[in-house]
Amino acid sequence: MKTRIALMAALMFLLAPQAAMAADAYATHNVNLRAGPDGGYPVVDVLRAGEKVELLGCLDGYQWCEVETRYEERGWIYAPYLQTTYNNQRITIIESKPYGGTHVVIFQPSQYWNSYYRNKDFYRYRDRWIPRDASHHDHDWDNDDDDDHGHHGSNNPRPKPQPVVKELPKEPSMKMPGNSKYNPLCPIGVNKC
Repeated sequence: MKTRIALMAALMFLLAPQAAMAADAYATHNVNLRAGPDGGYPVVDVLRAGEKVELLGCLDGYQWCEVETRYEERGWIYAPYLQTTYNNQRITIIESKPYGGTHVVIFQPSQYWNSYYRNKDFYRYRDRWIPRDASHHDHDWDNDDDDDHGHHGSNNPRPKPQPVVKELPKEPSMKMPGNSKYNPLCPIGVNKC
């Protein structure tokens, strides 16, 4: 019996930091849940105004935050569209920064997409949003279970259009140097970023 109590106490101690890392947050408007911290990433889901999500953390600077929906979809929301509760009042994530409590997280695109988006249609076209590291051979990249009919890179057909929600202010988007006509980091349908 003492062993069981000790094990339960140890388990609660280990899980306490995990519980403390997440907080409730709410969408302030209808907002896109994106596959990465930028307006150029594909839309994973659309959250409705007032919808509750679990806030997992924000990038340094608090511009983009990682969340998980009640349907266990993970993704990124532009921080001005998120509120949290502080002293029984809802404030934006950016306003909550001085009070702490929101963890700073990092985004590693390949690992993140391999963990959460393998079953999404846009995953097979990930080279449009995630630069491929030539110095590192990614077996996951080359050995997909998906049948892409031998097409790779910019030769792939365009994925299905993603749902769009009008948002104000506009989500920032990736900028690429140069005047290339094709930019894999541009949103679909945009030739230059």
